[in-house]
Amino acid sequence: MRGRVLVVLVLVLTVAVIVASTVSYVRQRRAPVVVDAACPALLPGTSDATDDYGDVVAWRGQSLWRTEERTTAGEQVGMVGCSVTSMPNPDGLRVSQLPWADGTATVLERGTTLHLPQEDRDGPALVARTADGDVLYCPEVVDAPQTC
Repeated sequence: MRGRVLVVLVLVLTVAVIVASTVSYVRQRRAPVVVDAACPALLPGTSDATDDYGDVVAWRGQSLWRTEERTTAGEQVGMVGCSVTSMPNPDGLRVSQLPWADGTATVLERGTTLHLPQEDRDGPALVARTADGDVLYCPEVVDAPQTC
């Protein structure tokens, strides 16, 4: 009798673990939520509580980061189509990871124009024309000064 009880108990616990893991998997695998067609999707079953965005613009498959270097905007090549920190997200869901569409930014406002630098640069760069002046964005270089 005691052996049967143990077998039943083990089976019940096994079923409970399988059901719990399946529910968790299905919950995490729900389709992303699109709240703005120009912005990255939101991921159901997640929280943005730990997300911390630097000042970044996605452009041609790269993340370009704000620098303190001064420059002058040249030819306009695009516009910020989505500001991640301003998009509607009342439930606090996590924003899907990169790659983001060109012109998706974390801090710049939607509609901010994006330009090539007027002067020649050693690497890829963008200049955002803001109310505070022209701001240079360059790729992040790990363990090196940020130049472009």
